[in-house]
Amino acid sequence: MKRLLFLLLVIAAAAGAILFFTARHKDVAAAGEVANLLPADTVCLIHVPDVEKNREAWQRTELYQLYHEPAVQDFLRKPREQLPKGGGAVTEAWRDSASLRMRNVFLATNTVDTLRLIGGFEFGCGEKEARATIDRWKEKWTTQGATRNSNPYGKYSVETLSGSGWTMVSVIVGHRFFAATSIDDLKMLLDRVDRKSTRLNSSHIT
Repeated sequence: MKRLLFLLLVIAAAAGAILFFTARHKDVAAAGEVANLLPADTVCLIHVPDVEKNREAWQRTELYQLYHEPAVQDFLRKPREQLPKGGGAVTEAWRDSASLRMRNVFLATNTVDTLRLIGGFEFGCGEKEARATIDRWKEKWTTQGATRNSNPYGKYSVETLSGSGWTMVSVIVGHRFFAATSIDDLKMLLDRVDRKSTRLNSSHIT
């Protein structure tokens, strides 16, 4: 599990490095808003402001056009046939990100030793559709032996997925999904969300 988490962090870091050079002012502001939800000892934050725009930008690249050339597809056909059946997890995740209309996707950690991670995203689709997609993700883990349960934390219902040597806790707040490998980290994030909501409500009243 640690190797998987490390790989996810490396991939996200590479994507973040590319996005850093194309960020605009409002994207930087959004990253600051995400950072305000995280602990002060956060050592790494990867933030993708708009997945759909990055998808469109990728589809305009020469590399994407080259990949879809008939000759390249013919060359890749045999290697793809050697892959395990049903191994289209990356393609499925790519499609899910489109249907969820993800924005402000982030992944953060406060240590590189144990890969204590916290992440999340905003979804632009309806809450019912988002819950169905996220539930499908979790069901895949449960069919592989993970246990799933939920417990209240204040006004929130926090779900826990536990497998052999790993745990993930998650929650949906409005149009945002948050997940972490530590329940304490997720609780602190929810506390910050509540404080921010309280400040916004107070400013509207005044």
